[in-house]
Amino acid sequence: MQRIRKVIFYTLHFLLILAAKAQVPYIPGDAQRENFERISIPFEYENDLIILRLVFNGALPLRFIFDTGSEQTILLKREITDILNIPYYKRLPIIGSDMRSDLYALVIRNIHLQISNLHIDNYSMLVLEEDYFRFEEASGIEVQGILGAAVFDRYLIKIDYRSRTLTLIRPEHFKPPKNYAALDLRVSRRKPYLDLSLQTSDNQTVKKHLLLDTGAGLPLLLHYQRDSSFSPPSTWVPANIGQGLGGYLEGYTGRLRQITIGPYTIPQPLVNYQFLSENTDTSYLNQRDGILGNQLLRRFDLIIDYPHKKLYLRPNRNFHRPFKYDRSGLIIMAGGQQLTRFLVKAVVPNSPADLAGIRPGDLIQWANGRPASLWSLSGLQTLFQKRSGKKIRLRILRKGQSLRVVFRLKDLI
Repeated sequence: MQRIRKVIFYTLHFLLILAAKAQVPYIPGDAQRENFERISIPFEYENDLIILRLVFNGALPLRFIFDTGSEQTILLKREITDILNIPYYKRLPIIGSDMRSDLYALVIRNIHLQISNLHIDNYSMLVLEEDYFRFEEASGIEVQGILGAAVFDRYLIKIDYRSRTLTLIRPEHFKPPKNYAALDLRVSRRKPYLDLSLQTSDNQTVKKHLLLDTGAGLPLLLHYQRDSSFSPPSTWVPANIGQGLGGYLEGYTGRLRQITIGPYTIPQPLVNYQFLSENTDTSYLNQRDGILGNQLLRRFDLIIDYPHKKLYLRPNRNFHRPFKYDRSGLIIMAGGQQLTRFLVKAVVPNSPADLAGIRPGDLIQWANGRPASLWSLSGLQTLFQKRSGKKIRLRILRKGQSLRVVFRLKDLI
C-alpha cells in the first residue's frame, strides 16, 4: 500500500502536526441529496478559528474546525465513536510534532455528516486513538474535530469573515468576479498553496511558498533552519508557537516589514518562526516554507477556486487593522469543566510578567478585579494585548499560597 505522509497545521498559538503513514481510503459519496448551484453555511469565529456546527452520523451535534490546511477530516474525541458503536477498519501509525512519538489514529467509514443544508454520505475519516491534542487547553473553546478539504474541494469556497458565512459554489455556476484580484494556486493533496513576497526588517525581500490554512489562528508561520539565508528579524521573542501531537513547539515571534499578496501590501505583520533542525525530514512539509492563517486571511474576502486552481481576494474593512501581540509575556492554558481554570504554561524571559515574579505553574484566580470564573481564555489574551503601560493586577495561586501581582504591559516586539 502506498506510503503517504500527512502534516496538518492547526493553530491558535499552537500547532497540530499529524503524519499518517498509510493511504486512507476516501469514499466521498453524494455531497448533497439535492442539486444546488450554491449553498451558504454560517460559521462561528472564535479565537481566529472558523467553526462549523454539524450533525455526526445523524445523532450528535458537534463543532468542527473548517481547515483548508488539512486533507483529511479528523475526529479528536474517540469516546464519540465508542458510544455510537462505530466500527474501526484500520489502525494507522502517526507521527507526533517531535517527528518521533509513536501515536495512532483509527479509520472509520460510511459516516454521514450534515452541515447546515449540505449532506455528505459514505464518508471516511480518522479518529485519534487518544486525545493527544487537548485542544481546549490551548484555545479555551470546545471543538470535537477538524473538517478537511476532502469535503469541499470539488467546489469554489467563498469565505466572508465579516458576515461569518461560507458559500459553496459549483464550478459550472461561477463567473470570476471583476472586483477581486486573481492569483494562481498550487493544489496538492487537496491543499492550496500560494507564492508571495516578504520583506524583512533589514529590507531583505524573499519569495515564499505558503499553505493557505484556515485551520490556523495565527497570521503567518515560517519554517526556519540555521543554515538558511532567511533568518528571524533582529527583534523577536522566544515563544511557544504551538501545541502539537506529543508536545509543545518552541520558536520565535517577531514582525516583518511587510508582506505582499498579489497587488496588496500589508505592513508590519506578525510572524512566527518554527525552528527545524538539520535532521528534520522536510518532505512532510510538501515543499512549503510556512503557512498563512486566519489573522491575515480575515483581512480579505476570499474565494478559493479548487477546480481551476485560483484564489480571488479583495480587501475588507479589517485590512488596515494593526496586528496585536501579547504585551504581558504570559502563555496561559485553560482547564476545568468550564474552561475557566487558567494555568501559566510559560513566561517570556524579561517580560513584564517575568519581572513581576510570575512563574510557570501559577494559577490565575483574579484578573483586574474579576474572578477567573468570569473570564474566558480569549478575554484574558485580549486584556494582555491592551495598550503599553496599562496596569494589570493578578491574584495567583502558587503551591497553596495566594499572591497578588501587579505589572504594566509593554511592547515585546
